[in-house]
Amino acid sequence: MLSIIAGHLGNSTINRVVFTFHVPIFFLITGYFLKPNNTVKEFIAKKARTLLIPYVFTCLVITAIGTAIGFLKGNPIEELVKWIYASIYAAGDTYYEPFYISGIGAIWFLWATFWGSVILRVLLEYKRGTQFFFVGVLALLGYFSTKLFWFPLSIQAGTCALLYMYIGYLWNGLKEYIDLLPNWIKFGLFVLSIFIWVSFIFDFKSFWLVHCDYGNGLYDIFRSLCACYAVINISKLICLINDKVTAVLKYIGKNSIVLLCIHIVELNLLPWWNIANQVVSISYTYKLFFILLIKYALDLATMYAITKTKYISKVFGI
Repeated sequence: MLSIIAGHLGNSTINRVVFTFHVPIFFLITGYFLKPNNTVKEFIAKKARTLLIPYVFTCLVITAIGTAIGFLKGNPIEELVKWIYASIYAAGDTYYEPFYISGIGAIWFLWATFWGSVILRVLLEYKRGTQFFFVGVLALLGYFSTKLFWFPLSIQAGTCALLYMYIGYLWNGLKEYIDLLPNWIKFGLFVLSIFIWVSFIFDFKSFWLVHCDYGNGLYDIFRSLCACYAVINISKLICLINDKVTAVLKYIGKNSIVLLCIHIVELNLLPWWNIANQVVSISYTYKLFFILLIKYALDLATMYAITKTKYISKVFGI
């Protein structure tokens, strides 16, 4: 989540690092922990509760604040219509072809996670060969259909999510065999994954799951998985080295949906670069870090306040 916030600053150097793993790792981990312990109907109801209710709540907040800002600008109706349209369509970005679609921003992730999780849960009712077939077909359909236009509710991004979720699910199934590997092999895989991740960073052209853009196809999908593997193992090392840092990161991770929803409100409604230009007269690099630190402070403080507020925290299932 901290990487996602940094990735929305529009800086190409930051993006070529964080875009290699920050969204894929969310989907991968979701699939890793997905267990078909309840019925499909119960599973869908639970996912709707944990993902779509926070989405609706956040859209209401964005629409309300955006409309209020519209009053100050003299165009409240225009802002109201814009955010209602964006909320209903649930696109991660704004599109102009073949018709205008107003993007709601980063919380496209909630719809994509919902679709990916639900489709995967349904597929787990079938044999492994059927699972492989439909995961592959849906990932390809999601990719090629974006050449026509972007469907509502980020369902195409959900097929990207499905691909990574299924890999995460299979990874969990192999966990007992992976644990039996000698430590020198595990260390070698870790070093190799870092090497491949670094090559991905330096060779980065595009890899935007919000657009179902797989970059160089299977090659970049593989490299993104290596990046995820490297980050997961770096996280394990942090857990071994520093308990206080671990506790903070665990708290942020546990409340990552809250942090995402807070982030998209400020990202959509606050003109950060205009604010920075008025507050400080420094170089672009220093302004970049100034904005990032302010965003971290604002988002994390608000996240903490929400997790301690009884009624609002219930919206997020806390």
